[in-house]
Amino acid sequence: MTTSIMTRYRLMPILWVVLFFACAIRAQAQETFGYCGRPDTTALRWQYNAAERTLTITGSGQMLDFSLEEKAPWYPWHNSIEQVVMGDSVTSVGSYALYNLLQLRHLHIPAKVSYIGPYAFRNLYALDSISVDAANTRYDSREDCNALIDRFSNMLLLGCANTRMPQTINGIESCAFLKVSRLRQAVLPQSVVYIGTEAFNGCTSLDSLVLPAQLTAISAYAFQDCRSLDTLILPEYMDTIGIRAFANCSGLRFIRSNALTPPRIHATTFGSTSCRVDVPCPSVHAYRTAPVWSTFDSLKLRGWYELELLTRSNNYAFGRDTIYRYPDCDTAAIIYAEPYEGYEFVAWEDALGHVFSTEARCEFYMDENMTLTAVFRKIEEALDEVMPDANTVLYDIMGRPVSAEAVTTGVYIRMVGGRPQKVLMK
Repeated sequence: MTTSIMTRYRLMPILWVVLFFACAIRAQAQETFGYCGRPDTTALRWQYNAAERTLTITGSGQMLDFSLEEKAPWYPWHNSIEQVVMGDSVTSVGSYALYNLLQLRHLHIPAKVSYIGPYAFRNLYALDSISVDAANTRYDSREDCNALIDRFSNMLLLGCANTRMPQTINGIESCAFLKVSRLRQAVLPQSVVYIGTEAFNGCTSLDSLVLPAQLTAISAYAFQDCRSLDTLILPEYMDTIGIRAFANCSGLRFIRSNALTPPRIHATTFGSTSCRVDVPCPSVHAYRTAPVWSTFDSLKLRGWYELELLTRSNNYAFGRDTIYRYPDCDTAAIIYAEPYEGYEFVAWEDALGHVFSTEARCEFYMDENMTLTAVFRKIEEALDEVMPDANTVLYDIMGRPVSAEAVTTGVYIRMVGGRPQKVLMK
């Protein structure tokens, strides 16, 4: 009797372990479900199938709003759900509804959804594709762009690594590409005038960024932790860049600002970032004395000219033209004209044909785009010397008439017997 009781006691722990695992296996295979609709208007139901890793939401009406404190009832499986199926009669997606579904691959928005709550799709890092029912009147995924767009505002609300940004959007909403680590490039259409908070935060593979020319503001944390980004070009009308917008961009080596007026920035805008910043020549002083810009030891300001200097020869058989030094903010351009044997340099002429300089080696500062022509001519052994005469019609070496009042000492051409003749005016 005593032996039998002791045997039973020895078997008790083993039985509890077997029972525990049996219940666990049964619970894992069991479909979990409940209600998720607003009690005053709807009876939406949810069901999670663990075997298929699918969350299904059925019924008609609006979904409850959730929060970080009161999470959606399916949140315990947030790291397992790979598919979400919403019924055709679902009319809203509540706040934080699909928050942090780390394995979700595809998102489809039904036709009747007319409201999406804040952060409903935050932290969907694994998304490959996004689609919207063609009958939806509030949202779309135009041109099969793999993005969720608000038809009313033309704002891109959610994107993924495979998003192709349409040319018709006006902005990128907050957290639209938050921590999409597989996103490699972001070419923002020229129509974009707004980039929201954390829009591209944590896109660690982003190495190519093109900002639109009309963009005026970049919100806080917009590109924080984009470690692969190495070049940044700020548009001409950039006005404000928010807190930590480019913080921890450790790969950033070069910033070029096209803005003549220094954009307003915060002390943390480029936090933990060290690189060179090129600014327009006329604005070097403004940047060096602007709030925050002037205190950045890690940002090395340097001026640049976006001016074009071209030189050419009037005859490449007569001589060659060279740009020895291109201009910078505090640096003059240097050009040089070298005639070949048997030829001589006459002058540099501008695009209008006016003499710019008669010096073969010419040093000057630029304030506009310039095209200069090096004029060469063949050396004559002897030229007739003549005195200026009001009755004599003269031409310059390019064959253009010269008025008597404009004639000075130099080489000209006159017509003698219907043939051109070079003369030296004294």
